[in-house]
Amino acid sequence: MDFALSPEQRRLCEDIETFAVALSADLEGLRDDAAAGPSREIWRRCAEQGLTGLAVPKDYGGGGHDAVTTALVLEAFGRGCGDSGLVFSVAAHLLAGAVPLALCGSAAQKERYLPDLCDGSVIAALAMTEAQSGSDAYALSSRAVAHGDGYRLDGHKTWITNGPVAELLIVGAVSEDNTTTKGPATVSAFLIEADTPGVERPPAFDLLGLRSAAVGEISLHGVELGPDALLGRLGGGAGVFQCAMDWERTCLFAAHVGTVDRLLAQTVRFVKGRRSGDATLASRQAVSHQLADLKVQLEAARLLVYRAAWQLDRGRSASQHAAIAKLFTSETLLQSAITALRLHGGEGLRCGGELERAYRDAVAATLYSGTSEIQRNIIAAFLGLR
Repeated sequence: MDFALSPEQRRLCEDIETFAVALSADLEGLRDDAAAGPSREIWRRCAEQGLTGLAVPKDYGGGGHDAVTTALVLEAFGRGCGDSGLVFSVAAHLLAGAVPLALCGSAAQKERYLPDLCDGSVIAALAMTEAQSGSDAYALSSRAVAHGDGYRLDGHKTWITNGPVAELLIVGAVSEDNTTTKGPATVSAFLIEADTPGVERPPAFDLLGLRSAAVGEISLHGVELGPDALLGRLGGGAGVFQCAMDWERTCLFAAHVGTVDRLLAQTVRFVKGRRSGDATLASRQAVSHQLADLKVQLEAARLLVYRAAWQLDRGRSASQHAAIAKLFTSETLLQSAITALRLHGGEGLRCGGELERAYRDAVAATLYSGTSEIQRNIIAAFLGLR
Protein backbone atom coordinates (compact mmCIF):
# COMPACT_ATOMS: atom_id res chain seq x y z
CA MET A 1 0.00 0.00 0.00
CA ASP A 2 1.11 3.54 -0.77
CA PHE A 3 0.42 5.79 2.23
CA ALA A 4 1.05 9.03 0.33
CA LEU A 5 -2.12 10.95 -0.52
CA SER A 6 -2.45 12.63 -3.88
CA PRO A 7 -3.04 16.41 -4.02
CA GLU A 8 -6.62 15.72 -5.14
CA GLN A 9 -7.25 13.41 -2.18
CA ARG A 10 -5.85 15.98 0.26
CA ARG A 11 -8.00 18.72 -1.25
CA LEU A 12 -11.12 16.58 -1.17
CA CYS A 13 -10.60 15.66 2.48
CA GLU A 14 -9.87 19.24 3.52
CA ASP A 15 -12.94 20.54 1.67
CA ILE A 16 -15.25 17.89 3.11
CA GLU A 17 -14.03 18.36 6.68
CA THR A 18 -14.48 22.13 6.41
CA PHE A 19 -17.97 21.57 5.00
CA ALA A 20 -18.82 19.05 7.74
CA VAL A 21 -17.74 21.36 10.56
CA ALA A 22 -19.93 24.17 9.20
CA LEU A 23 -22.85 21.80 8.62
CA SER A 24 -22.52 20.39 12.12
CA ALA A 25 -22.78 23.90 13.57
CA ASP A 26 -25.96 24.50 11.57
CA LEU A 27 -27.43 21.26 12.93
CA GLU A 28 -26.80 22.08 16.59
CA GLY A 29 -29.96 21.46 18.57
CA LEU A 30 -31.61 19.48 15.74
CA ARG A 31 -29.75 16.21 16.00
CA ASP A 32 -32.07 14.55 18.48
CA ASP A 33 -35.26 15.28 16.57
CA ALA A 34 -37.08 11.98 16.77
CA ALA A 35 -36.46 9.90 13.69
CA ALA A 36 -37.39 12.48 11.09
CA GLY A 37 -34.30 11.77 9.02
CA PRO A 38 -32.12 14.46 7.46
CA SER A 39 -34.05 17.36 5.91
CA ARG A 40 -34.00 17.56 2.13
CA GLU A 41 -32.09 20.82 2.40
CA ILE A 42 -29.32 19.11 4.40
CA TRP A 43 -29.36 16.18 1.97
CA ARG A 44 -29.05 18.60 -0.95
CA ARG A 45 -26.05 20.28 0.65
CA CYS A 46 -24.35 16.91 1.11
CA ALA A 47 -25.09 16.02 -2.51
CA GLU A 48 -23.58 19.30 -3.71
CA GLN A 49 -20.35 18.24 -2.00
CA GLY A 50 -20.45 14.94 -3.91
CA LEU A 51 -21.05 12.79 -0.83
CA THR A 52 -24.11 10.99 -2.20
CA GLY A 53 -22.28 9.76 -5.31
CA LEU A 54 -18.61 9.52 -4.33
CA ALA A 55 -17.93 6.07 -5.76
CA VAL A 56 -20.40 6.22 -8.66
CA PRO A 57 -18.85 6.58 -12.15
CA LYS A 58 -18.72 10.11 -13.54
CA ASP A 59 -20.82 9.02 -16.53
CA TYR A 60 -23.79 8.81 -14.16
CA GLY A 61 -23.12 12.02 -12.24
CA GLY A 62 -20.92 10.57 -9.52
CA GLY A 63 -17.43 11.41 -8.36
CA GLY A 64 -15.83 8.36 -9.96
CA HIS A 65 -13.65 7.78 -6.89
CA ASP A 66 -12.11 4.47 -5.88
CA ALA A 67 -12.73 2.78 -2.53
CA VAL A 68 -9.64 4.23 -0.84
CA THR A 69 -10.56 7.79 -1.82
CA THR A 70 -14.17 7.17 -0.78
CA ALA A 71 -12.94 5.96 2.61
CA LEU A 72 -10.66 8.98 2.98
CA VAL A 73 -13.47 11.42 2.21
CA LEU A 74 -15.93 9.69 4.55
CA GLU A 75 -13.30 9.71 7.31
CA ALA A 76 -13.06 13.48 6.86
CA PHE A 77 -16.88 13.72 6.93
CA GLY A 78 -17.03 11.74 10.18
CA ARG A 79 -14.25 13.79 11.73
CA GLY A 80 -15.92 17.11 10.97
CA CYS A 81 -19.60 16.27 11.47
CA GLY A 82 -20.93 15.78 14.99
CA ASP A 83 -24.23 14.37 13.69
CA SER A 84 -23.55 10.65 13.42
CA GLY A 85 -27.13 10.01 12.29
CA LEU A 86 -26.57 12.14 9.20
CA VAL A 87 -23.22 10.48 8.45
CA PHE A 88 -24.87 7.08 8.86
CA SER A 89 -27.76 7.98 6.53
CA VAL A 90 -25.57 9.39 3.76
CA ALA A 91 -23.15 6.46 3.94
CA ALA A 92 -25.97 3.89 3.86
CA HIS A 93 -27.48 5.59 0.79
CA LEU A 94 -24.12 5.61 -0.99
CA LEU A 95 -22.58 2.29 0.06
CA ALA A 96 -25.65 0.03 0.33
CA GLY A 97 -27.69 1.73 -2.40
CA ALA A 98 -25.81 3.61 -5.09
CA VAL A 99 -22.65 1.47 -5.14
CA PRO A 100 -24.41 -1.94 -5.50
CA LEU A 101 -26.57 -0.46 -8.25
CA ALA A 102 -23.50 0.93 -10.02
CA LEU A 103 -21.67 -2.41 -9.77
CA CYS A 104 -24.53 -4.87 -10.29
CA GLY A 105 -27.17 -2.98 -12.27
CA SER A 106 -27.94 -3.13 -15.97
CA ALA A 107 -27.10 -0.20 -18.24
CA ALA A 108 -30.77 0.80 -18.30
CA GLN A 109 -31.08 0.66 -14.50
CA LYS A 110 -27.96 2.75 -14.02
CA GLU A 111 -29.11 5.33 -16.56
CA ARG A 112 -32.51 5.54 -14.93
CA TYR A 113 -31.56 5.81 -11.25
CA LEU A 114 -27.94 6.74 -10.62
CA PRO A 115 -28.03 10.41 -11.70
CA ASP A 116 -30.85 11.10 -9.23
CA LEU A 117 -29.09 9.17 -6.47
CA CYS A 118 -25.96 11.25 -7.04
CA ASP A 119 -27.61 14.66 -7.19
CA GLY A 120 -29.57 14.02 -4.00
CA SER A 121 -33.05 14.14 -5.51
CA VAL A 122 -33.56 10.43 -4.69
CA ILE A 123 -32.57 8.60 -1.50
CA ALA A 124 -31.83 4.85 -1.57
CA ALA A 125 -32.28 2.13 1.03
CA LEU A 126 -31.23 -1.52 1.15
CA ALA A 127 -34.06 -3.68 2.53
CA MET A 128 -32.75 -7.10 3.51
CA THR A 129 -33.27 -7.45 7.26
CA GLU A 130 -36.39 -9.16 8.58
CA ALA A 131 -37.60 -9.93 12.09
CA GLN A 132 -36.22 -13.48 11.92
CA SER A 133 -33.33 -12.90 9.50
CA GLY A 134 -31.01 -10.27 10.83
CA SER A 135 -27.88 -12.17 11.69
CA ASP A 136 -29.00 -15.05 9.44
CA ALA A 137 -29.14 -12.69 6.47
CA TYR A 138 -30.52 -15.12 3.88
CA ALA A 139 -33.26 -16.81 5.94
CA LEU A 140 -35.85 -14.56 4.32
CA SER A 141 -39.61 -14.95 4.48
CA SER A 142 -40.19 -12.34 1.74
CA ARG A 143 -41.17 -14.05 -1.49
CA ALA A 144 -40.95 -13.06 -5.16
CA VAL A 145 -43.07 -15.27 -7.43
CA ALA A 146 -43.39 -15.18 -11.20
CA HIS A 147 -46.27 -12.94 -12.30
CA GLY A 148 -46.81 -12.43 -16.00
CA ASP A 149 -43.43 -11.49 -17.40
CA GLY A 150 -42.39 -10.03 -14.05
CA TYR A 151 -42.75 -10.71 -10.33
CA ARG A 152 -45.10 -10.28 -7.40
CA LEU A 153 -43.47 -9.57 -4.02
CA ASP A 154 -44.82 -10.07 -0.51
CA GLY A 155 -42.94 -9.64 2.75
CA HIS A 156 -41.99 -7.45 5.65
CA LYS A 157 -38.65 -5.73 6.27
CA THR A 158 -37.39 -4.11 9.45
CA TRP A 159 -34.45 -2.02 10.67
CA ILE A 160 -34.08 -0.45 7.24
CA THR A 161 -31.82 2.60 7.24
CA ASN A 162 -33.46 5.42 5.23
CA GLY A 163 -36.44 3.10 4.72
CA PRO A 164 -39.10 5.59 5.86
CA VAL A 165 -37.79 8.38 3.58
CA ALA A 166 -36.18 6.62 0.59
CA GLU A 167 -37.65 6.80 -2.90
CA LEU A 168 -35.71 3.77 -4.20
CA LEU A 169 -35.51 0.43 -2.40
CA ILE A 170 -33.21 -2.52 -3.08
CA VAL A 171 -35.23 -5.42 -1.68
CA GLY A 172 -34.07 -8.97 -1.07
CA ALA A 173 -36.57 -11.79 -1.49
CA VAL A 174 -36.54 -15.55 -2.00
CA SER A 175 -37.27 -16.23 -5.65
CA GLU A 176 -37.66 -20.01 -5.40
CA ASP A 177 -41.13 -21.55 -5.69
CA ASN A 178 -40.34 -23.93 -2.83
CA THR A 179 -41.08 -21.83 0.27
CA THR A 180 -39.12 -24.24 2.50
CA THR A 181 -35.88 -23.52 0.64
CA LYS A 182 -33.46 -21.13 2.30
CA GLY A 183 -29.96 -19.91 1.65
CA PRO A 184 -27.99 -17.46 -0.48
CA ALA A 185 -28.69 -19.17 -3.81
CA THR A 186 -32.45 -18.64 -3.44
CA VAL A 187 -32.31 -14.88 -2.86
CA SER A 188 -32.77 -12.25 -5.57
CA ALA A 189 -32.56 -8.47 -5.36
CA PHE A 190 -35.19 -6.14 -6.80
CA LEU A 191 -35.33 -2.40 -7.43
CA ILE A 192 -38.62 -1.01 -6.13
CA GLU A 193 -39.76 2.59 -6.28
CA ALA A 194 -41.25 3.41 -2.90
CA ASP A 195 -44.49 4.79 -4.35
CA THR A 196 -45.28 1.47 -6.06
CA PRO A 197 -48.74 0.19 -5.03
CA GLY A 198 -48.46 -2.31 -2.20
CA VAL A 199 -45.46 -0.70 -0.51
CA GLU A 200 -46.26 0.52 3.00
CA ARG A 201 -43.90 2.35 5.36
CA PRO A 202 -44.93 3.11 8.95
CA PRO A 203 -43.28 6.01 10.82
CA ALA A 204 -39.62 5.61 11.68
CA PHE A 205 -38.45 4.03 14.92
CA ASP A 206 -37.65 6.17 17.95
CA LEU A 207 -34.08 5.09 18.72
CA LEU A 208 -31.64 5.40 21.61
CA GLY A 209 -28.98 6.81 19.29
CA LEU A 210 -28.68 7.93 15.66
CA ARG A 211 -31.86 9.89 16.28
CA SER A 212 -31.40 12.07 13.22
CA ALA A 213 -31.45 9.00 10.97
CA ALA A 214 -34.70 7.50 9.67
CA VAL A 215 -34.77 3.77 10.40
CA GLY A 216 -37.93 1.70 10.18
CA GLU A 217 -40.08 -0.98 8.57
CA ILE A 218 -41.28 -1.67 5.04
CA SER A 219 -44.24 -3.91 4.18
CA LEU A 220 -44.76 -5.39 0.72
CA HIS A 221 -48.27 -6.53 -0.17
CA GLY A 222 -48.64 -8.00 -3.66
CA VAL A 223 -46.14 -5.54 -5.14
CA GLU A 224 -46.14 -6.10 -8.90
CA LEU A 225 -42.86 -5.53 -10.75
CA GLY A 226 -41.75 -5.79 -14.33
CA PRO A 227 -38.76 -7.92 -15.42
CA ASP A 228 -36.56 -4.82 -15.42
CA ALA A 229 -36.87 -4.58 -11.63
CA LEU A 230 -34.52 -7.53 -11.12
CA LEU A 231 -31.10 -6.27 -9.97
CA GLY A 232 -28.44 -8.64 -11.28
CA ARG A 233 -29.46 -12.17 -12.12
CA LEU A 234 -32.25 -14.28 -10.65
CA GLY A 235 -30.82 -15.94 -7.56
CA GLY A 236 -27.97 -13.42 -7.48
CA GLY A 237 -29.19 -11.34 -4.54
CA ALA A 238 -26.49 -12.66 -2.23
CA GLY A 239 -23.84 -11.11 -4.46
CA VAL A 240 -25.62 -7.74 -4.39
CA PHE A 241 -25.92 -7.90 -0.60
CA GLN A 242 -22.29 -8.94 -0.14
CA CYS A 243 -21.15 -6.09 -2.36
CA ALA A 244 -23.10 -3.66 -0.17
CA MET A 245 -21.73 -5.14 3.04
CA ASP A 246 -18.09 -5.10 1.89
CA TRP A 247 -18.35 -1.43 0.94
CA GLU A 248 -20.36 -0.49 4.02
CA ARG A 249 -18.17 -2.36 6.50
CA THR A 250 -15.17 -0.63 4.98
CA CYS A 251 -16.17 2.92 4.07
CA LEU A 252 -18.90 3.61 6.63
CA PHE A 253 -16.44 2.60 9.31
CA ALA A 254 -13.86 4.91 7.79
CA ALA A 255 -16.30 7.66 8.83
CA HIS A 256 -16.21 6.20 12.34
CA VAL A 257 -12.42 6.40 12.31
CA GLY A 258 -12.94 10.12 11.77
CA THR A 259 -15.32 10.26 14.74
CA VAL A 260 -12.76 8.54 16.98
CA ASP A 261 -10.14 11.02 15.81
CA ARG A 262 -12.43 13.94 16.73
CA LEU A 263 -13.31 12.53 20.16
CA LEU A 264 -9.65 11.89 20.95
CA ALA A 265 -8.60 15.41 19.93
CA GLN A 266 -11.45 16.94 21.91
CA THR A 267 -10.54 14.96 25.03
CA VAL A 268 -6.83 15.74 24.75
CA ARG A 269 -7.69 19.46 24.65
CA PHE A 270 -9.93 19.09 27.68
CA VAL A 271 -7.44 17.25 29.93
CA LYS A 272 -4.69 19.70 29.00
CA GLY A 273 -6.81 22.58 30.23
CA ARG A 274 -8.49 20.97 33.24
CA ARG A 275 -6.59 21.22 36.51
CA SER A 276 -6.74 18.73 39.34
CA GLY A 277 -4.98 20.08 42.41
CA ASP A 278 -1.64 21.53 41.36
CA ALA A 279 -1.47 19.80 37.97
CA THR A 280 -3.51 19.27 34.83
CA LEU A 281 -5.38 16.06 34.19
CA ALA A 282 -3.07 15.48 31.24
CA SER A 283 -0.11 15.11 33.60
CA ARG A 284 -1.76 12.25 35.47
CA GLN A 285 -0.47 8.95 34.15
CA ALA A 286 -3.82 7.27 34.73
CA VAL A 287 -5.31 9.75 32.27
CA SER A 288 -2.52 10.04 29.72
CA HIS A 289 -2.20 6.25 29.36
CA GLN A 290 -5.90 5.93 28.52
CA LEU A 291 -5.50 8.44 25.72
CA ALA A 292 -2.25 6.86 24.53
CA ASP A 293 -4.06 3.52 24.26
CA LEU A 294 -6.90 5.18 22.37
CA LYS A 295 -4.41 6.69 19.92
CA VAL A 296 -3.01 3.21 19.23
CA GLN A 297 -6.52 1.87 18.64
CA LEU A 298 -7.30 4.78 16.32
CA GLU A 299 -4.24 4.17 14.15
CA ALA A 300 -4.88 0.43 14.06
CA ALA A 301 -8.50 0.99 13.02
CA ARG A 302 -7.41 3.38 10.27
CA LEU A 303 -4.93 0.86 8.86
CA LEU A 304 -7.49 -1.95 8.92
CA VAL A 305 -10.09 0.17 7.13
CA TYR A 306 -7.69 1.26 4.40
CA ARG A 307 -6.38 -2.26 3.92
CA ALA A 308 -9.95 -3.39 3.22
CA ALA A 309 -10.50 -0.47 0.82
CA TRP A 310 -7.24 -1.32 -0.95
CA GLN A 311 -8.53 -4.88 -1.44
CA LEU A 312 -11.80 -3.56 -2.90
CA ASP A 313 -9.91 -1.42 -5.40
CA ARG A 314 -7.96 -4.41 -6.65
CA GLY A 315 -10.98 -6.56 -7.28
CA ARG A 316 -9.92 -8.99 -4.59
CA SER A 317 -12.20 -10.54 -2.00
CA ALA A 318 -12.49 -7.95 0.75
CA SER A 319 -15.02 -9.73 2.94
CA GLN A 320 -12.55 -10.96 5.55
CA HIS A 321 -10.71 -7.64 5.72
CA ALA A 322 -13.99 -5.71 5.83
CA ALA A 323 -15.23 -7.86 8.73
CA ILE A 324 -11.97 -7.32 10.63
CA ALA A 325 -12.12 -3.57 10.01
CA LYS A 326 -15.77 -3.35 11.01
CA LEU A 327 -15.29 -5.36 14.20
CA PHE A 328 -12.25 -3.48 15.42
CA THR A 329 -13.43 -0.01 14.41
CA SER A 330 -16.91 -0.35 15.92
CA GLU A 331 -15.51 -1.56 19.23
CA THR A 332 -12.89 1.21 19.16
CA LEU A 333 -15.60 3.80 18.50
CA LEU A 334 -17.60 2.63 21.51
CA GLN A 335 -14.50 2.59 23.73
CA SER A 336 -13.49 6.07 22.57
CA ALA A 337 -16.94 7.42 23.44
CA ILE A 338 -16.81 5.84 26.89
CA THR A 339 -13.27 7.14 27.53
CA ALA A 340 -14.15 10.65 26.37
CA LEU A 341 -17.30 10.75 28.48
CA ARG A 342 -15.54 9.50 31.63
CA LEU A 343 -12.57 11.82 31.33
CA HIS A 344 -14.87 14.82 30.94
CA GLY A 345 -16.48 13.91 34.27
CA GLY A 346 -19.89 15.39 34.96
CA GLU A 347 -19.85 17.38 31.71
CA GLY A 348 -19.97 14.12 29.81
CA LEU A 349 -23.32 13.25 31.38
CA ARG A 350 -25.11 16.40 30.27
CA CYS A 351 -28.08 15.35 28.12
CA GLY A 352 -27.94 16.83 24.65
CA GLY A 353 -24.21 17.36 24.88
CA GLU A 354 -21.89 16.02 22.22
CA LEU A 355 -20.27 13.36 24.43
CA GLU A 356 -23.53 11.93 25.74
CA ARG A 357 -24.87 11.81 22.19
CA ALA A 358 -21.65 10.27 20.83
CA TYR A 359 -21.91 7.49 23.41
CA ARG A 360 -25.51 6.67 22.42
CA ASP A 361 -24.62 6.73 18.73
CA ALA A 362 -21.55 4.53 19.21
CA VAL A 363 -23.54 1.67 20.74
CA ALA A 364 -25.36 1.19 17.43
CA ALA A 365 -22.09 0.78 15.48
CA THR A 366 -21.50 -2.58 17.13
CA LEU A 367 -24.91 -3.76 15.82
CA TYR A 368 -25.54 -2.45 12.30
CA SER A 369 -23.79 -3.88 9.22
CA GLY A 370 -23.64 -7.14 11.19
CA THR A 371 -23.05 -7.40 14.93
CA SER A 372 -19.59 -7.86 16.41
CA GLU A 373 -20.44 -11.52 16.94
CA ILE A 374 -21.35 -11.94 13.26
CA GLN A 375 -18.03 -10.37 12.24
CA ARG A 376 -16.24 -12.88 14.48
CA ASN A 377 -18.19 -15.68 12.78
CA ILE A 378 -17.08 -14.41 9.36
CA ILE A 379 -13.45 -14.20 10.45
CA ALA A 380 -13.64 -17.66 12.01
CA ALA A 381 -15.02 -19.07 8.75
CA PHE A 382 -12.03 -17.68 6.85
CA LEU A 383 -9.82 -19.43 9.39
CA GLY A 384 -11.58 -22.72 8.60
CA LEU A 385 -13.18 -22.88 12.03
CA ARG A 386 -16.83 -23.02 10.93
